Amino acid sequence: RSSCQEQGQPRRIMIDTDPGVDDALAILLALASPDSLCVEGLSIALGNGKDIRSLGSNAKLLLRLANASVPVSLGEVPSEGDPSEGAVVSRKGMKPQLVHGADHLGNVGKLYGKCDADYQHFHPLPAPEFMYDLCSRFPGEMTVVCIGSLHNLAKCLESHPDLPKLVREVVVMGGAYGERRGNRTPCAEANFFDGPEAAQ
Repeated sequence: RSSCQEQGQPRRIMIDTDPGVDDALAILLALASPDSLCVEGLSIALGNGKDIRSLGSNAKLLLRLANASVPVSLGEVPSEGDPSEGAVVSRKGMKPQLVHGADHLGNVGKLYGKCDADYQHFHPLPAPEFMYDLCSRFPGEMTVVCIGSLHNLAKCLESHPDLPKLVREVVVMGGAYGERRGNRTPCAEANFFDGPEAAQ
C-alpha cells in the first residue's frame, strides 16, 4: 500500500503547503521523522508565492534533498486573491521585498541544485482530488496538515462532502488570536488572509 507498511505504525499525513522558507523547514522535519510520521503526499497551495509551479518545484527540490519519494500535486489557482508575487514585507522608506525571496525559498534554490526537472512530473490529479484520493485510500488514518492557505481543502470539501468521514484529523496553521497578533495585517494571519472564504 505505501512505505508506511514497512515502517511500522507511524501516523500517515499529507501536507498541504505553500513551500516558502517556513514550510520548507516543516516538510524537512516531517520527512526526517519516519518513526512517527509517514508523509504520503504534498499538495501545493498559493501563499508564500503566487506561481504554483514554482512552489511545486520547491517541494520537489526538498524531496530530492531528503532522498524521499513522495508525490506532489499542484493546487488550483483561485480566482480571487491579491495580484502580488507572494508574501511581501515593507518598511517606511524601503522598497517592498518578497519575504521568501524571488524563488520563494530564500533565494537559495539554485545553491542547493534546483533545476528544470523540479518543474516537471507532478501528480496528474489536481490537489483537491489528490487530497480526496489519499484520504479515500486510507480511511480514518490520514491526518491532513494544512500549512498554507486553505483553498485546496475547501475545494476538496466542496466537491466531496464525505471528506470529514474519511480523515483522521485536519491540522491547520492559521488564524490570529487577540489584538495585533497578525503577521499580514495587525489582525490577520497570512494563511487566512490569503483565502478568508476558504478558511470559513
